[in-house]
Parts: sequence; C-alpha cells; structure tokens
Amino acid sequence: MSDTQNEILKKRIRERLATLGLSANGAGRKAMLGTSYVNDILSGKSRNPVPHRFAKLAAVLGCHPDWLMGGEGEPGDETAVTVAEAIRGDCKNLDHAVMVARLALALCRGAAG
Repeated sequence: MSDTQNEILKKRIRERLATLGLSANGAGRKAMLGTSYVNDILSGKSRNPVPHRFAKLAAVLGCHPDWLMGGEGEPGDETAVTVAEAIRGDCKNLDHAVMVARLALALCRGAAG
C-alpha cells in the first residue's frame, strides 16, 4: 500500500470511529480482532491489513472495505451496515441474525479468496 493510500485509510478509519463514537480499541473488540488491531493500522505498524480481518473492521465501522481503502462514494453500504448490526448484536430477531451471519461468512470467505 502506498503512503497516500495508507493516509487515506487512516483518515477514513478515524472519521468512522468519530461518527460512530467508537474508540480504536472498542472497534477492534467489536470486530473480534483484539484491542490493538485498529491502533496498529492507525500508527502505521500494520500497513497491509489481511483482507478477511479488514472486512470485519469495515463491518463494525458500517462501511465497505473498498471505501476505507480510498474508494469513491459514501462510506455507508447496506450490506456492511447489516453485518455491523449483527456483530454489535443489534439484530431484531433470530431469523434476521442467522441470515446476516451467513452473509457475513460469505463476505469473509470472498475477501479471503
């Protein structure tokens, strides 16, 4: 990842954290990635995040991973927001939670492939 891309990534992560009122540690915990994951990206320690782990962070931040990496458009993506709801436990019923969990698994498998 170039220096410019890395700066865009860090800026957008900070934007989403502020918008959602999350700390870097809190976002890492919610994404089940550990408390240092986001801080490692923001500090420059991790410059090439693993795609399937990065997708989990994007889901918690309610945006598409491509947008975080400098993609065009708005941060919100219906799929990412739905997955974020599932991770946070905001699903309204069990059927919805199961459907979202399956979708999240498919997204993670796609990102890893």
